[in-house]
Amino acid sequence: MNPTVKNFLLFSAFLLIPGCSAEIYPTHPNESSIERIENSEAKGLLQHLDSMNSGLGREVGRLPEFQGDIGEVEILALSRLTDLVTNESDAEKADLAYLLEMGRPNVRKYCTPLEAILWVLEKKVDKNVLRYSLVELLDKAWDYSDFRWEDYETVTDRLNAPRLINYYEKKRFQYGLRTDHAGDPRWLFQTNLGMCDDITWFTIICLRKGGYKASDFMAKKFNTDTYQDHHATLFKGKSGKFYVMDNGRPCKKGVVLLSEYLGRNS
Repeated sequence: MNPTVKNFLLFSAFLLIPGCSAEIYPTHPNESSIERIENSEAKGLLQHLDSMNSGLGREVGRLPEFQGDIGEVEILALSRLTDLVTNESDAEKADLAYLLEMGRPNVRKYCTPLEAILWVLEKKVDKNVLRYSLVELLDKAWDYSDFRWEDYETVTDRLNAPRLINYYEKKRFQYGLRTDHAGDPRWLFQTNLGMCDDITWFTIICLRKGGYKASDFMAKKFNTDTYQDHHATLFKGKSGKFYVMDNGRPCKKGVVLLSEYLGRNS
């Protein structure tokens, strides 16, 4: 089949297939607490951050940790971040700007990499935290034994960008054949064990909550392995290009540009 026709057919399926549920809607950004915060020390730090890096203090104010009562741990991390931003290099400023744009800022509840930076700074002063790649940052910040990873809705809100979802799925989920709770992303979340349809529905939910158009489609067999047809996720990136996220198989393929994915499939 002509690749152009193949792309068109997949795009049509992408628009028409309802996916797991019509009830999965995009989220909305949390209201920043920078103006309404009652803790004077925290408010001063947020406003100082905003004066040094326009919008940064406002983004911190959208994080879950700053939506309610603010404790000493949050103030300590915020103070450490303020010190680092005060002395940041041009390269660190550019890296931070990149992280702040991850996902869809007008849809996501908050900036997840920024939350991760503050989680690192809660534990210690880390002068390199603004220099880490996304993977290095998440490796240091995300501790799945922490209570912050217990609630399904909280976690699916946090995974609000393709790279975050892909990282989480590769770290957490194991492929396993099972007949109970098939296609149930909440059961997958509890057990971290599932089949292709479980993992695909989880992916679609996270992407749709993050404001991405995403659908299930049946992935064809790779030329390089013997794994049979299975469910994967087709989604449209911020650039307008289409990608496949394919982690519902024993050997996870991650995120692949659709044109490349089709080229590698028989």
